[in-house]
Amino acid sequence: MIGHFLKRDFQDALTSWIIVSILSSLFLVAYILTPSQHVIFGLGYVFFMFSIFQVATLIGNIARADHIISRQYFLALPASRNSLFFILILRILVFSIPLWLYFAVIAPLTLRQDFAGFINSAIGYLIYLFGVSVGILWFLTTALLQTLIIERSLHHSSSRRRLLSGIIPAFVAALGFGLLLGAFTFALRIIYQWGESTNLIFAGSLVLVCLLVPTLQLMVSVKLAKSRWTSVS
Repeated sequence: MIGHFLKRDFQDALTSWIIVSILSSLFLVAYILTPSQHVIFGLGYVFFMFSIFQVATLIGNIARADHIISRQYFLALPASRNSLFFILILRILVFSIPLWLYFAVIAPLTLRQDFAGFINSAIGYLIYLFGVSVGILWFLTTALLQTLIIERSLHHSSSRRRLLSGIIPAFVAALGFGLLLGAFTFALRIIYQWGESTNLIFAGSLVLVCLLVPTLQLMVSVKLAKSRWTSVS
């Protein structure tokens, strides 16, 4: 079943993959000719938009649309709803591979001065990779959750309720992003100053707490998104 969906997703998004590949090549040529941070930021923006635009298409809709399969179709397949949800997450993550490579490899190599104050060791880079992986997965599951919340908010008859039911979760998600970013930034700062620390046990404990907070955020986001996606009521 996973192979079927991945093959279909690739065929449906083949044009998008080609466009992203062409744009990536153009940005590469531009960077070789005139190395600039703006070129790297532009490439990251392309990868980000390519990734996020797939969420609304892949999750399915309550009603059948011209280019979006009904979510009832997915949930009626001969597999558990939880399994179908995690297949959905895998399908979304495939489109996030360019974005992950951008943050994991391209940005640290081309923006070395910006990363010099955070990553100065192998363990620092591993924590950074963990942060990138957790951050992208959290962002995608949160985007999925926000899409489902907005979809359900349209059922309210009152415009005020529709507005509040969409704005409040978005505000909470923004706070969550700030907490996630702050936790990993603080952890990298601790690792960067590891040699100057007089209490390595205390510093190590702080790092573990900083890694635990985003991990718990991710688990909550996945649970909420799964609960809403597997229920079409």
